Amino acid sequence: MLRRRTIILSAVMKWAIVLLIVCVAALCLYIGLSQDWIAETINKNYATLNAAAAPTGGALWAFRSVFWIQMIIWVTMLWQMYRLFDCFHRQAVFSNRMTSAVRGIGVWLIVAAVFSVIAGVANSLILTGQNAEGSRNIMITVNDRTFMLAAFGVMMLLMGLVMDEALRLDEENRQIV
Repeated sequence: MLRRRTIILSAVMKWAIVLLIVCVAALCLYIGLSQDWIAETINKNYATLNAAAAPTGGALWAFRSVFWIQMIIWVTMLWQMYRLFDCFHRQAVFSNRMTSAVRGIGVWLIVAAVFSVIAGVANSLILTGQNAEGSRNIMITVNDRTFMLAAFGVMMLLMGLVMDEALRLDEENRQIV
């Protein structure tokens, strides 16, 4: 049985994650539709690409879509965290639902790491696609954040798989007794 403070902390974390998901969704709508944010992001993150101009039309929507896909990945990972804290709150610590949530967090962290590289490539193509032939650039960025996301994702995935195996062994032992 979990201690009362663990149950309370889990409930607080569940609602903190719900609030964070709502804030991220609102931020997505605001930022994704804001022309100023897009210009600022291009100037800050893609200044070395020599983009002909800020994206317009289809390129603008492609740039926004890449951003929205990244946010969907993060919200999905946050939902997996909600499921994990819900298991703690319900005192279902060693359950299939909990191991599924741990594995889900790991998978979505790995997806976030991989997509951050893909997003950089896609955005560089979107921004320089309007340039003349020969002056288009592809930017592939892999940094410490990417490696940390992937490493933490693999760790969470492995923990979930080990917990699955432990649950399977526990069930096997219960059947013997």
